Amino acid sequence: MPLEKEGYRENVERIKEKFPTKEILRPGEVAEFLGVSKRTVQRLFTFNQNGHISVASLARQI
Repeated sequence: MPLEKEGYRENVERIKEKFPTKEILRPGEVAEFLGVSKRTVQRLFTFNQNGHISVASLARQI
């Protein structure tokens, strides 16, 4: 069974504090959360075909 990456739970908690009712985020929301441009977010993170990312996936990728 694989272990969680260090900081995964903390990342989930921080994301949920910012977006308490969301499980799926758009690139603009991720950019706002991280304080970087939308273009940077799209380059660094893997979004699905609809251009969204789950909170859990974002927390893993951070």
